[in-house]
Amino acid sequence: MGPRHSLMLMRLISFLLLVSLATAQSTREQLTELRKAARAQYQAKDYAAMHATMLQLDTLLHHSPRAIYNLAVSAAGAGNKAEALQWLEQYASEGLYADVAKDEDLASLREEIAFKALIKRLDANRNPVSRSTTFATAPADDLLPEDITYSASQRSFFLACAIGKKVLKLDPGKHFSVFFENQHPWPMYAVRADNAHSILWATTAASPDTATSPKEDWGKSELLKLDLKSGKLLATFKLDDGQPHIFGDMTVTPAGDVIVADSLGPGIYRLKSGERKLEQLATGFFSPQTPALHSDGIHLFIPDYTAGIAVLDLRSGKLSWIDPDGKATLAYIDGLYFYKGDLIAVQNGTAPERLIRIHVSRDLTKATGYEVIEQSTQDLGDPTHAAIQGDDIYFIANSGWDQLDDAMQLKLGAKMSPATIKKTPLAPMTKTER
Repeated sequence: MGPRHSLMLMRLISFLLLVSLATAQSTREQLTELRKAARAQYQAKDYAAMHATMLQLDTLLHHSPRAIYNLAVSAAGAGNKAEALQWLEQYASEGLYADVAKDEDLASLREEIAFKALIKRLDANRNPVSRSTTFATAPADDLLPEDITYSASQRSFFLACAIGKKVLKLDPGKHFSVFFENQHPWPMYAVRADNAHSILWATTAASPDTATSPKEDWGKSELLKLDLKSGKLLATFKLDDGQPHIFGDMTVTPAGDVIVADSLGPGIYRLKSGERKLEQLATGFFSPQTPALHSDGIHLFIPDYTAGIAVLDLRSGKLSWIDPDGKATLAYIDGLYFYKGDLIAVQNGTAPERLIRIHVSRDLTKATGYEVIEQSTQDLGDPTHAAIQGDDIYFIANSGWDQLDDAMQLKLGAKMSPATIKKTPLAPMTKTER
């Protein structure tokens, strides 16, 4: 959903702490304290202490790119050039980019031969990769389409629009029409089609500090049940616990259960088919995003925008985390999808922003590698979510999030343009295409 972006994440965390520190998860409190300590140590140039703190953050965030890079900074500041270079090697091996040549915190490494080679590797990580074609273009530039789903029974795509506050239908003739208009003045964040039960599920929420939501509504959120054929609102579901929530990304199981991420709570909730009450499945996240169900129907992958990918066993309730193992960056994922044993991820917080295919070990404990599907193309912009149909993936490109400020208003000098739906085959790339 929208608030998973870096421009929203710190606002959400701040709002949560202000509303009720007592309800904040211990992991969030720990993250806040460690970041505060690292910042103070950095300002005091106590790099040895900062390095120790960053090692704790690296563990807490399951080896996120930011933690890895800051470990290189703290190691360099402490005079440990060899270790700093090792951290940067790991950063580069995950396909990421940073302008290390201009980073004064890494000035002590500039004469190192290995550092000069790293600059070239990091620059190469920005090279364009694309096999996509434009499938459709949004009918207006002010909709901010956030999520997309495909309905086989309707042979149509549906898009949730954050600023447009509506759900659009894209029919087989590639014509857009308004399928549902939100009765609340809140953004629409996610949609998911349940063809077996002829239902379209959608989420809406009043995001804190945003101009698109009345202040008195901040933290209110609903899960909407729509008729898949007519768009008629059949029912609404919410949590009446007096706490702020933002229902965003979700998935639907073959049985018709809806599993939705609350990025403000933060937690994962399930609405079982035919029931009225949402039950909490897991908590302890920073900013959970699109849940993706394994084909075994047992394991649920939960991307946390800050900390990587968790795996929830729906039978036992056990929560574990996939180890990147230096093979792939698992943070900054917005949309996540399971496809033939792999995970397809939309990463819009990495540099460069991209779509990747993550290979995971059979026991679901670690990443074994990745392939870039799309990155650094002129019209990629800020990608958000995708829908897999057959062996093709359809994803939202140039969504417009990167043109907005924290309040979801246009940045000074920025200009919105219509988002596009891009289509890409998911067959493994050849060496030439890579």
